[in-house]
Amino acid sequence: MARILIVDDEREIRNGLVKQIPWSEWGVDEVLDADDGDTALEVAARRRPELIVTDIRMPRMSGLKLIEALVERRYEGSLIVVSGFDDFHYAKEAFKLGVSDYLLKPLDKNDLFKAVTAALERQREKNESELSRSLIRQGYESAVPKIREELLRQLIRRPYREDPAARNERKLAQLDLAWLLDARLRLAVIGIDSLRALTLGPSALDKEALLAEAGSVLAQTIAALHPGRSVLFRSEQDDWVAVLQQPEASADETGADFLEEARERIGHAFDIRLDMGEACGDGGLHQLSDLYRSARQSLASRRLRGKRSGGSVRRRVGRSAGGPAGESQGTGGDP
Repeated sequence: MARILIVDDEREIRNGLVKQIPWSEWGVDEVLDADDGDTALEVAARRRPELIVTDIRMPRMSGLKLIEALVERRYEGSLIVVSGFDDFHYAKEAFKLGVSDYLLKPLDKNDLFKAVTAALERQREKNESELSRSLIRQGYESAVPKIREELLRQLIRRPYREDPAARNERKLAQLDLAWLLDARLRLAVIGIDSLRALTLGPSALDKEALLAEAGSVLAQTIAALHPGRSVLFRSEQDDWVAVLQQPEASADETGADFLEEARERIGHAFDIRLDMGEACGDGGLHQLSDLYRSARQSLASRRLRGKRSGGSVRRRVGRSAGGPAGESQGTGGDP
């Protein structure tokens, strides 16, 4: 069912259209009316009718001026213009403004029926199309995090290859990750110690809930404290991987403090122990898999040594190759 607005300065004509037409049989459940263009604009803004039927010649504001004002205000419904024979020259201007039909007085009921039902059908199709596009857009937007995570997993899984570089660069741009290409990067791998033991039974839901909540706290902390670009995702091993864009002068000296704070916040919030390994380098995307491998080695080393006095191990990866050039113990305490 639809809502329509009748606009005509002549009361007799306006009332006849409102009361004598079997609107409900035509798919209309509410009929509004206005006696001039100014009132029509107010009613249209407040009630949002799907269809407006307006006279072309009215005092103060003509039908054409009303339509122009509606277009400026982004009215999304349909428009039908009614005029006398002497005003037919307005038809061209009316159609330029996007009216769906133009009817001559005296109105023929059958012509009005055809015009109204056709306009409402086009409006329904338009609304359905817009809804479909909206759902597609929402579906894409909800899928973006998963697409981003899968791409990043691929990039850390194996060394950078030149042959799919252009394709990957397009994907990175579409996913707002183009900053990874040439940035100085710090990569941290943050894992929950004994994740399987901490989850209740074999339920995947408990595990997913814990990881999701921990990731939310981690993302919020990084967003609040890190001044540069960043991306956070889960690895295939269910560790959190944070990739951070580093300022030119601080690729080695800063950045660990807020990561330690994030690690401690999560540990205290969920009463769990977290371990963290880090690596940094200035090779951008070409070095991403090396950074990840080095950070995981640092994480594994810390877990094997069982050190409970430090929070993280950080490695520096050379731009040209591939292996860690050194290792230093972080200073944060365990949760």
